[in-house]
Amino acid sequence: MVSLLRNQKVRNALLQALYVGSLAAMVLACVMIARRNLAEQGITSGFDFLFKSTGWDVNFSLLPATANDPYWWFFLIGIINTLFLG
Repeated sequence: MVSLLRNQKVRNALLQALYVGSLAAMVLACVMIARRNLAEQGITSGFDFLFKSTGWDVNFSLLPATANDPYWWFFLIGIINTLFLG
C-alpha cells in the first residue's frame, strides 16, 4: 500500500477522486438543504410553470403569440427571434 502512494500517477488519481467526491458531496448537500427549505415554506419546484399562461405579449415575433400562450411558447419565440436577429 505504501508503495502505491509513492507512485505519482496513483497519488494524483487518488487526489482527483477525493476532490471530485468532495465536490459531489457538497453539491448534494446544497441540493438537499434547498429542497428541505423550499418544502418548509410550501414552495414547489419543477417545470409545471412552462404550461401556464403568461399574461403578457411580445412586441416582435416571427411566430403568432397572444397573452394566453404558455411560457414554453415564449421561450421558443425568444430563441427564434434571437437566431433571426443574429
